[in-house]
Amino acid sequence: MVTLKDYHPLVRSWQDGPIFHLDVRELLEQGEEPYIYIMDCIQQLERGEKLGLHALFEPTPLMRQVDRMGYAIDVQRVEPEHWLVTIHIPD
Repeated sequence: MVTLKDYHPLVRSWQDGPIFHLDVRELLEQGEEPYIYIMDCIQQLERGEKLGLHALFEPTPLMRQVDRMGYAIDVQRVEPEHWLVTIHIPD
């Protein structure tokens, strides 16, 4: 997985077992677009790995695109402005 801090200082990433977390909330708060960072991570996922995307809102257009790409998606609203979208290659 790419070290995303090399891309942008507002993108936070960490690993928790087979889950790679990508937190783009601060980047979104600054009005910047995280799409390239998200897609870079998704495309690097291997079977058994997951990407936990932390966002300020439910990223419905992104979720539709990822679904069309053949990935499985789980969505959870953690707090009013904290959504966790988990993306993985389906079994």
